[in-house]
Amino acid sequence: MEVYTVVLIFFFKKVNHFIGNTVYYNIGITDNEEKHMKELTKLEELVMIAIWHLKDEAYGVQIKNKVKEISGREYFYNTLYTTFDQLTRKGYLTKHFGEPSAVRGGKRKVFFHITKEGRTALENAFKRHRRIWTGIDEESFHKEYS
Repeated sequence: MEVYTVVLIFFFKKVNHFIGNTVYYNIGITDNEEKHMKELTKLEELVMIAIWHLKDEAYGVQIKNKVKEISGREYFYNTLYTTFDQLTRKGYLTKHFGEPSAVRGGKRKVFFHITKEGRTALENAFKRHRRIWTGIDEESFHKEYS
């Protein structure tokens, strides 16, 4: 009697095969689910909106300040840079380095730009919010709820 090890793969698509005595089954995500994985989180959305406003001046300090301005909440740099990395991996941001600055001790600023895919994701988020909030205005919150 042969013994087989079963490995369930969640993030690889179209994988159903044997390697030695191990059977790999794809019980993972569909194409539609994969698209939804690329939806923006609230923080990703805030960062993208901040970059949208800042245009060519979108770098760490400015983005942090703009996120605080539009959200009323302050985020740590490590949280923001993790978000920048996530958005870059999703293909929604690109980054480039500015010139070294004596004021910054020879360090370069890292500038972020929204890609075409990022614009589409942001537009989809905007449309989703508009759809969700349809029929609700600010006055609705001051009325008796029934």
